[in-house]
Amino acid sequence: MTPLQTTLKSAFQGIKGVKYENPVVTKELRTRMRGAKAHWLMMGYVVLLGTCLMITYYSQWIVTGGQFSPDSWVNTRFGFRLFSALTWCQAIVIALIVPSLTAGSLTLEREQQTIEMLSLTALSARNIVAGKITSAMLFILMLLACSLPLSGICLMFGSISPLEILVTYLMLIAWAFLFSSIGVYFSAISKKTSGASLAAFGTIGMYTWFTTGFAASSMYGGADIAFAGLSACTAASLSVSMAEVFGVSIPVALVGILLNVSIGLLLLTSATTQIPYHREQRSVHIRLLILGIFLVNMFLFVGNVFASLGVYNTQDLIHAAFIVLMVSIFPFISVFSTGPHRKDISLWKQLFSGRWKIKIFENRPVGGFWFLIAWWIIGCIAILICISIAAPGVVLTVFHRPATQPGVDQINELDAIFQIAVGILGSVIAFTSIGLLASTIVPNRQSAAAILLLVMVLAWMGYPILAWQTENSYDFTWGKAHGLKWQLTYFYPYLPIKAALGEWKPGSNAPYLLTSPKTTWVGCAVAWGIVSIAALSLANLLNKRKLGIPDDR
Repeated sequence: MTPLQTTLKSAFQGIKGVKYENPVVTKELRTRMRGAKAHWLMMGYVVLLGTCLMITYYSQWIVTGGQFSPDSWVNTRFGFRLFSALTWCQAIVIALIVPSLTAGSLTLEREQQTIEMLSLTALSARNIVAGKITSAMLFILMLLACSLPLSGICLMFGSISPLEILVTYLMLIAWAFLFSSIGVYFSAISKKTSGASLAAFGTIGMYTWFTTGFAASSMYGGADIAFAGLSACTAASLSVSMAEVFGVSIPVALVGILLNVSIGLLLLTSATTQIPYHREQRSVHIRLLILGIFLVNMFLFVGNVFASLGVYNTQDLIHAAFIVLMVSIFPFISVFSTGPHRKDISLWKQLFSGRWKIKIFENRPVGGFWFLIAWWIIGCIAILICISIAAPGVVLTVFHRPATQPGVDQINELDAIFQIAVGILGSVIAFTSIGLLASTIVPNRQSAAAILLLVMVLAWMGYPILAWQTENSYDFTWGKAHGLKWQLTYFYPYLPIKAALGEWKPGSNAPYLLTSPKTTWVGCAVAWGIVSIAALSLANLLNKRKLGIPDDR
């Protein structure tokens, strides 16, 4: 039975395997609610929200000159303003409270030396993580329930409907679930509660800042962005908003809820693989979730964001879509391509023997090697489908460029997508190979990932730094004393995009290369192919000597 078949089978049996009377939930809730701290926290939560409503009420009173009436309530959308302030305050308070509830959920077990006893129970790693997240979510739900009377006051002033309140609270619950999952994940991979708390607060702060920026763009930019629902800070304003994705209206709130919950499930699934003494292999679940989240984001991005921002140029869509694909996949290369190898089998045999369907879900770097390639191919197919849907028939049309433009031939979109895909695929394979090599050089995974990240940063920053230093000082013409060093530009991952879309103009703002702009992708693929073969050969040699990260089978 293949790993994929095993996963599908376990999906139907998953409900049966989860313990509804989870002792972890019982223990956590009794411990949290036994003292007065939780009750004081709930009271402080309600007092803070009530103070926020009073301040908002008073500010509106000043704006209207103290002339409040049912008509003014409707005209100024007074109830909606009160509820928006209440929602904003709840979202910020949840972001501050949740890490303190979940960041120490597993690290405290280590520090109190009770993790061994927990692992010796009949609970699986999935039940342990489910118990931790459930106890935190139940407490958050109690806090949200405490605010319902205040929401009822906002409803009495009108201009807000019960449906908007319901959708807003669902967005707040999804927001809290994601942040709880972030806390549990960092608690699973950290050794100290302080480190887990710092990482959780930092991640949540960055996520809040970025997603609220999307929401602000949607609210004040005159366009409904599908990703605006990721932030609960503006949930009241976007609870009934609709976004156009390939001409179909989709609720912004639904997109935000599903994506926040999906990312949370991905983090929780990853956390189950890090439970000490009780780890579970969840590579299939994790990789399928990653692919699902990526494909949804890609279709939403191409189908909505650029149309909302007024970008209709197909060339710009292809450019942006590949940037999104690269930003999505490159950070994961250090995750999937590093780790212990089997020492009893040649690395070449591990990579190129057996069925690929099994290998892409194998919980080893060799499986990650094929998974990253499969991910890139799936992403390129998704880009082609998205562009075809966004502009029907445009894939077979030609970009309109001046015939006199030097060094650039007319190409169509299908050619551009193929050239970019193959050119950058070479760098994906090369970076993955370097990750396999790093895993055979250093004795731990963190060091291997650091080496790979350093190589990736050098590849991305090498050409821009060199071009910046020599700007207006050197001639890019081939044959000059510095001409050979410019051929290192083939290792610039962004080069295939610039060359395929006509943005690479040798002699003016770019150096001459051995290949023309039309065949630059071939040079990039060959250059990265040489690096890949060299890295894999050296990794195979070192793996035979049983060097690198110890096999923890």
